[in-house]
Amino acid sequence: EELWPVKCQTLKLIKPKVVVTLGGVALGALNRILNTHYCLAEDTACPKKQKDFILLPLYHPSPRVIHTRRSLNQQKRDFRKNRHPFFATRSRGDFILIFRKLRI
Repeated sequence: EELWPVKCQTLKLIKPKVVVTLGGVALGALNRILNTHYCLAEDTACPKKQKDFILLPLYHPSPRVIHTRRSLNQQKRDFRKNRHPFFATRSRGDFILIFRKLRI
């Protein structure tokens, strides 16, 4: 919990246009920071508009997840699903911040 201010400040400093969470741990951490209640099982690959950025929750593409939760083919479909004009017209620098196993 002592790292929450640092993570919030990081979001404010970098000002990403899109934040992609990889996995439930990352989404849970961001839920705590934003005071939201997104659920990976329900919100996977569904862009969620926040005040300053778009949140895109995705499953982590680890072998364990691929074999127990969401197949690689399903995960590829999740990525393809977001070929929305917003994502297609952005440069690589717009996707600055990716939370991966952020522990707070």
